Amino acid sequence: MGALALGALGIVYGDIGTSPLYAFREAFEHQHLDASNPVYAFGVASLAFWALVIIISIKYLTFVMKADNHGEGGILALTAMVMPKGTLKGRGRVVVGLGVFGTALLYGDGLITPAISVLSAVEGVKEATTALDDFIIPIAVAILAVLFLVQKRGTAGIGRVFGPVMMVWFTVLGVLGLGQLLEDASVLKAVNPIYAVDFFAESPMKSFLTLGSIFLVVTGGEALYADMGHFGRRPILWSWYGLVLPGLLLNYFGQASLILNDPEAVERPLFKMAPEWGVLPLVVLATMATVIASQALISGAFSLTVQAVQLDYLPRVKISHTSSSHRGQVYVPLVNWLLMIGCIGLVVTFQSSKALASAYGIAVTSTMLVTTLLFYEVCRNFPLLVAIVLLAQMTTWRRGRQLVAARIHRGERPIVEVLDEHVDVARVAGTAVFMFKDLGKAPPALVNNLKHNKVLHKCTLIVAVQTAEVPRVDPSERTVVTKVEPGVFQILLRFGFMEEPDVVSALSSIKERGLDFDPKQATFFLGHESIVAGKAPGMNPVAEQLFVLLNRGADSAGRFFNLPKDQIFEVGSHVEI
Repeated sequence: MGALALGALGIVYGDIGTSPLYAFREAFEHQHLDASNPVYAFGVASLAFWALVIIISIKYLTFVMKADNHGEGGILALTAMVMPKGTLKGRGRVVVGLGVFGTALLYGDGLITPAISVLSAVEGVKEATTALDDFIIPIAVAILAVLFLVQKRGTAGIGRVFGPVMMVWFTVLGVLGLGQLLEDASVLKAVNPIYAVDFFAESPMKSFLTLGSIFLVVTGGEALYADMGHFGRRPILWSWYGLVLPGLLLNYFGQASLILNDPEAVERPLFKMAPEWGVLPLVVLATMATVIASQALISGAFSLTVQAVQLDYLPRVKISHTSSSHRGQVYVPLVNWLLMIGCIGLVVTFQSSKALASAYGIAVTSTMLVTTLLFYEVCRNFPLLVAIVLLAQMTTWRRGRQLVAARIHRGERPIVEVLDEHVDVARVAGTAVFMFKDLGKAPPALVNNLKHNKVLHKCTLIVAVQTAEVPRVDPSERTVVTKVEPGVFQILLRFGFMEEPDVVSALSSIKERGLDFDPKQATFFLGHESIVAGKAPGMNPVAEQLFVLLNRGADSAGRFFNLPKDQIFEVGSHVEI
């Protein structure tokens, strides 16, 4: 339990643990709050305290984490659990739409958080010297570049130090805050929510807009839920109440106390709390913490992509497993390079963590509001724009796949009927595996093989791969085999949405009389649809063109299902949507 709790410090709490670098600074500077005004200092401290208590302790740890999908958490895991069966209508579409939109928002968060966190940490060197001012942007870019370049090697080795480093980080946060509170502990009165009420009464508009910055103290809260499957609920709880929450609260109250007594410290309050000799070591430690926080978000984006692909909300992409012992450790090259370009682009464009935090804070707040005025304000900010683009992409892909399936299904015939028409066809040696979703129907590739080649393999397998609504499927429930006629079998392979669909391994494990599967002697027949936009009803022209583009960029089914590439035979078809 202790080891899991230590591991949770590094993976689960990296993002929320680096918020002290910029959250309080933004709360005061973004709305030009008078740092010397006790109403503002106490009000911001009170809002931060109650945000952590209500959103993290109560919402996530007390309620949301109890809604696990067979031990797995995260927005897509929750969406899969509540997803209605069959065709989505009415409320079902709303539920799934919310899940997809939340997923898209997390990609936006994963894009901007590494940039703002690393940049904030490196900027701390200004407290020690001005000689490196011109090198802050290059240093931040270099750190981010190295971080993304090493992703393909996996995180198993570096992951061993995540927990201990973050334990030191949260301890230092607490010690710095406690040191400041020993000088002036009056700000602790802010645990009384009346100070937050006074803040709103003093300046309603400024306090309302300040909420965007206050919410920066809880960024990363979704990681508590998303990473539940890796550690379990209890270790996450132990880490939160044993170290993370005390460290954060002491530090935030310490920052409020410092700002109240020294208003000029508002620019970098975390580093201002450190003694002069400790600034550079704190910069190094902060940089390590931000790299760990970024790593957690990058890994989360990889995991999220795997889930989205398995649940058919994104096109197939290349996915590499970086660990033979931890099946959850994956690397998605396309996502990695897009995140790297985006993060470095943000650093180069915004030039400072202050500018980044301004965009970030308002975008976070705006997800809670529905008015036209705020929607306009929201759309000016980067993370939500990323989410909107991804939402359009994911929903278009899902709808397009449904339309393609509907077009293909029109010409399908029952497998028994097709085989009865070719009862005298010649049987050839070997095994033919036809990858086809609709069991009971004849795959077009099989129909064409019978029509043109007039042959049927002695062992013919019609294989459908189904993604279950659970993270992982027990091996004993992996396969369902149905004998159609001698030598012809229909096979359903079930994989969880967190698993890699290894078809060859699953077929090799089947023990069924008359089914002699030799992976070295098998030929895998795949359908390859050429999608073109047409006048068929179902999608608007813009969405059709987007789907055609996404389909062209999708990874091949053979690579996705881990099929031997020199044993694949593709049969093409033309589909108009």
